[in-house]
Amino acid sequence: MSNGWIKLYRTLLEKPIWRLSTPEQKSILITLLLMANHNDNEWDWGGKRFKVQKGEFVTSLDSIRKTAGKGISIQQTRTALDRFKTMQFLTYKATKHGRIISICNWEGYQPVEKRGQQSKQQTGNKQVTSNNKDNNNNKDNNKSIGATPPAVKFIPPTVEEVAQYVKSKGYHIDPNAFVCFYESNGWKVGPNKMKSWHGAIGTWQSRNKVETGPTPRGTR
Repeated sequence: MSNGWIKLYRTLLEKPIWRLSTPEQKSILITLLLMANHNDNEWDWGGKRFKVQKGEFVTSLDSIRKTAGKGISIQQTRTALDRFKTMQFLTYKATKHGRIISICNWEGYQPVEKRGQQSKQQTGNKQVTSNNKDNNNNKDNNKSIGATPPAVKFIPPTVEEVAQYVKSKGYHIDPNAFVCFYESNGWKVGPNKMKSWHGAIGTWQSRNKVETGPTPRGTR
């Protein structure tokens, strides 16, 4: 577990799971990615041997708390796991020997590289540093080093997430009304599936439809 490394795509900074998380939840998020197995493996826990697939690992709330570092509590860890499960970042199953955690879409976060790519990366720190600098200039649109992550499925926000975002922007919008309106319409903008609920909030705010929500199409 102490060897190797993981990838962190810059697009993570734009996602609700990062932008709407507390500092403690962000620390736990990175810790979970670091703790997950990169390949299929066998795991010893509590005197019992488990078989786990890549992106999975066996642990406990206390182990996550200690690994995440100073200032993280058991309650914060439990709350973060429940929130990440709701956002479809992970799933978990509690057993008497520990908690089995599976990172959803693991290969989207950590795509498997071919052997040719791996040997190319092992040509020396000096060359890697130079190449990374070039990649940052030439592949800025991808906002990543290596493969571009697959498109992320739209996940409807909770009322709490909308409230946090509205507060951070200084908007005057009723989070409950916003969520109820779009939930009843299947999270669609006109005939199309919504791509960004943040953008919908901005449009709602700009039209000053604070009390009743946006006017359905065809009524204006």
